[in-house]
This record gives sequence, structure tokens and C-alpha cells, in this order.
Amino acid sequence: MTKFLSYEDRLEIAASLKEIRSFGEIGRILGKDRTTIAKEIRKHSYERKSGYSGWSYNACRLRTSCKRKNICSSQECTHKSAQYCKLCSRCNDFCPEFVEEVCISRFRPPHVCNGCGQYYKCTLKKTIYDAADAHTVFSENLSESRSGILSDEKELARLNALISPL
Repeated sequence: MTKFLSYEDRLEIAASLKEIRSFGEIGRILGKDRTTIAKEIRKHSYERKSGYSGWSYNACRLRTSCKRKNICSSQECTHKSAQYCKLCSRCNDFCPEFVEEVCISRFRPPHVCNGCGQYYKCTLKKTIYDAADAHTVFSENLSESRSGILSDEKELARLNALISPL
């Protein structure tokens, strides 16, 4: 049994999150402690601002009933063709009535949106766990931690002059 999670373990975690399994269930499947699974998800998940088909990212609490138009008319708007400002991804930056809505599901276990039933209809900020990204980041961190001190001759001479007299 290895000390680290393998790529296959991370794939199983991602699949289990889509099936809305608890940390304990995922841990039993992988033969790991549930806190290991929770730490893995917390450490390697990331936030993404994305909407869904036809709707851009919009985190305004009033987005469903908003009828405002041309909010960013003085600025350089990239979505002049949009009927309403709520269809523009920059609406949140310019609207004076903007009140951010945050999905509370991201703050309860499993802390990610992978298995959320509203994932494909949500325009709020999402927290995602991706096995491939998690394994890439882990591999880079492991490699970097084993590579030693990165310094040039000048830095080594400075350290030697500092430490040798002691």
C-alpha cells in the first residue's frame, strides 16, 4: 500500500463525488481515512466562474428578475448585442444594484459542485475537483520538494560566508 494517492485513486474520488458519496464512503472504497479524502479534495479543488449554455457567469442575487440594459454603456462593452445586461459576464462589475449570491453548498461537505444537480443550470462561482489537474499539481509539488535547493554560486558563497564562522 503506497503512502500517496494514485491517479486511479483520484479518478475514483472524482467519480464518487459525481455520485454524491460521503468522504467516509469514498475512504472505504479506497482503503484510506476519510480525512485523507477531505484534505485531498480541499487541497486540489479550484474555483471557476462559469455559466451554462447561453448564460454567462452572473453571481447577482437579482439576476433572474433583472431588466436593466446598457449598464456599461460608457465603458467598452463586449456584449452590445445582449438584450439585457444580466446576459453579459461583465454585468457584475458595473451594476450599482449588484448583490453577490454565494451558493452555500460549496461550504458543506463535499465542498465541491461535482455532484450538484444544478451544476449545468448554475451561473454562480463553482468549486471543482478534477482528478487530472489534482494529480498534475501533486506530481509537480512532489518533484519540486525532492529537487533540492535552487541556488547559484553567488548565493552559495553568501550562505557559506554566513554559516562557516559560526
